Amino acid sequence: MSDATQAIEPNVTQVAPGVRQVAVGDPFFSYVYLLDSPEGVVAFDAGLRGTGPEILAAAGGRVARVVLSHAHADHRGGAAELGAPIFCHPDEVADAEAAWPQGYLDFSKIENERVREALPALNEAWDGGPVAIAGTVAEGDDVAGFTVIHAPGHAPGEIALFRPEDGLLLAGDVIYTQDLETVSPCPARVPHPCANWDTGQARASIRKLAAFAPTSVWAGHGANVTGDVVAQLEAAAAFEEPDE
Repeated sequence: MSDATQAIEPNVTQVAPGVRQVAVGDPFFSYVYLLDSPEGVVAFDAGLRGTGPEILAAAGGRVARVVLSHAHADHRGGAAELGAPIFCHPDEVADAEAAWPQGYLDFSKIENERVREALPALNEAWDGGPVAIAGTVAEGDDVAGFTVIHAPGHAPGEIALFRPEDGLLLAGDVIYTQDLETVSPCPARVPHPCANWDTGQARASIRKLAAFAPTSVWAGHGANVTGDVVAQLEAAAAFEEPDE
């Protein structure tokens, strides 16, 4: 583990200056990124229901703002527990303020029977319910020194955050680095079609992120992507599930 990327506590990793990753929901981790900014700590995503106190502790007791990468249960679950205004992309407001599940989710597309049967119940447990959206962020906006990138496909209002000064990309669920069928680590790939609003657009959004030439990519779950990042993102966009 490099000096720039190191564990602070068992569930908190210093990703880069001003950026910490909080892993919640053992054994299936969902990541929250805490971004230092003049307004205070900004939480990019909000983990699972019941994890708010853990996130607040890692943030030093207070979060100034929550920005959702998208409104799926495992990313908005703890949002209401953080006591801060919640923001998302305009195209995600309707889903954020509505009950789970989103109409496009289709768990019947999962081949692994155990995973197919377990995920609906897990999502019910993870979700904190509809959230009140205080405002929106759109393509090109600044969030704690990061530029907002609209990257639809997994969700209509999915966003990623890119920091030009060091090439750091916080990708949410624009990519998966954990195989949904086996729950095992995997090379970066397009999200599983069971969870996508539009898989074709999801592929296009991965290519859009590659065009920024990031130096590292940190996802919503699983491992980060380093090395030849652009080549790995291009391969992720081309990946197809065996039954596609």
